[in-house]
Amino acid sequence: MNRERIAFVNAGEELLLKVRAVARRALERARLVTGRPKVVLVVENDLGTRQVIATLLRQEGHVVEEARDGREALERLHAGLRPDGIVLDLLLPNVNGRRFRDEQLRDRALCNIPLIVLSGEPGAPHEAAEMGAVACLGKPVDFDALLAALWRHC
Repeated sequence: MNRERIAFVNAGEELLLKVRAVARRALERARLVTGRPKVVLVVENDLGTRQVIATLLRQEGHVVEEARDGREALERLHAGLRPDGIVLDLLLPNVNGRRFRDEQLRDRALCNIPLIVLSGEPGAPHEAAEMGAVACLGKPVDFDALLAALWRHC
């Protein structure tokens, strides 16, 4: 039993090293392609989901700003934050995703920031299209699809 645990730990450490190597290569690739890492604003009320997305994006070399709801996101944007893209949940407290997007589109300084909707709601793809989002991804998060959408649109 003890040998199995050691083998499992060693395999886990090996996987972690591989993940870190991939993250380093991704960071180098991001800098080569864009000259700098992308800045992404993640607007998600669920702390665990927000932290997982932020960690993934940081491992890929992006700079991540986080907001708990639409109100906080708008405050950060009005204070001067200019991300390359926004990842937005639709069901948010205070200011929901739809209201956030309406406010974003009304502001000339913010209206051209690409929006990626991330939602588990059944009608999310239709709503995202109406909002002019560049992509709509479901929950649970498909990290490969999220990264592909960021590379493609932001």
